[in-house]
Amino acid sequence: IGIKGSASTDDGANVEVGGGELTIYDNFDAKTGDLCWKDLCRGPHLPTTRNIPAFKLMRNAAAYWRGSEKNPMLQRIYGTAWPSKDELKAHLEFLAEAEKRDHRKLGSELDLFSVPDEIGSGLAVFHPRGGIIRRTMEDYS
Repeated sequence: IGIKGSASTDDGANVEVGGGELTIYDNFDAKTGDLCWKDLCRGPHLPTTRNIPAFKLMRNAAAYWRGSEKNPMLQRIYGTAWPSKDELKAHLEFLAEAEKRDHRKLGSELDLFSVPDEIGSGLAVFHPRGGIIRRTMEDYS
């Protein structure tokens, strides 16, 4: 939990974390040495990112502090780290292959089902071709 110029980090210390030890990390500007922000989080941690031989930043997203739009917006950064570049490459290939087989993508591309906003997220409406596949699968179960 690290928010520059906000009391949210202090607030985080009062929230039950679910066991374990909390650590406060001071993050300094590499050029000036000035304190940029503090990070309150659970470990384990590395003393420096130089110890990560292979990593990739995957995406970022905005989120409100503690899930309320009345609170400040945070920036989430998602990534993956591996002991070697070969393992990172293998993982990225696995993710790409899994994305090709994603049922949400295939269902739309093959006109098997849709998920109308009017009905609600997560409730699939089968199209005729999808209904045939569903009935066939149910017959074998």
